Amino acid sequence: METIATEAQFVSEPPRALRGLMLYWQMFTNPVVTLTLLRDTPRAFLPTLTAAVIATAVNYYVIYKIGLRRLMEQAFRATAAVDVDTLIASAMTHRDEIMTTQALSAFFGLVVTVLLLALLYWLAATVAGGDVSYERILAVVAHVTFFTTAVKESMIALVVTVSRNLSTFNIKNPLGTNPAFFVQTTSPGLNRMLLSADAITIAGVVLTIIGIRRVSTSLSPTAAAAVVLVPWLVYVIAAAWLPWLG
Repeated sequence: METIATEAQFVSEPPRALRGLMLYWQMFTNPVVTLTLLRDTPRAFLPTLTAAVIATAVNYYVIYKIGLRRLMEQAFRATAAVDVDTLIASAMTHRDEIMTTQALSAFFGLVVTVLLLALLYWLAATVAGGDVSYERILAVVAHVTFFTTAVKESMIALVVTVSRNLSTFNIKNPLGTNPAFFVQTTSPGLNRMLLSADAITIAGVVLTIIGIRRVSTSLSPTAAAAVVLVPWLVYVIAAAWLPWLG
């Protein structure tokens, strides 16, 4: 009887590594369940690391497919008021340094963003009367970032792979998930507002609200929404007036 009970327990409780993989998969099939489980088992390291690796790998893949020279030319022609050819020639002499910097920026930029966003939401939740630890908020932000990064970067990789004319690829807005992809405007502020109305970004905002509400039951749905929406709306409005924020 003891052997049977042990085997039944093993079947009903998968190994820890497998449970972690199941949480990853459930972020795509049933994210609410995963976010709810983070209240008792807050994990942030692996989802953050995975998201950073995905972002870095796709960044390299895009540069490989399109070419560093073409991407720099696109960026310089959009922002520079001086001789573009001279800038490109100078940049290509430091190709390895640029590639290394780009990789480090993609990797650590995502990690720092997760840490700072979690800190911001945790402070806001504390002010709003939420009884929640930074570790739980960090786990929510990490899993949501993993979800949005995996979706967005996979779509970018797919677009780059199947596209027959990579010269039209817009590195600043590569996906048709926001109105700015379809609507051309000469107003930088309006363009930034249209960029912010991105389906993947909005999905991330909604999931973060749900996650914070699930890991902090003392927060009302309205308070949880305010914790996320207020900083996000402030950022969107500020970025419309200050382009360097985008």
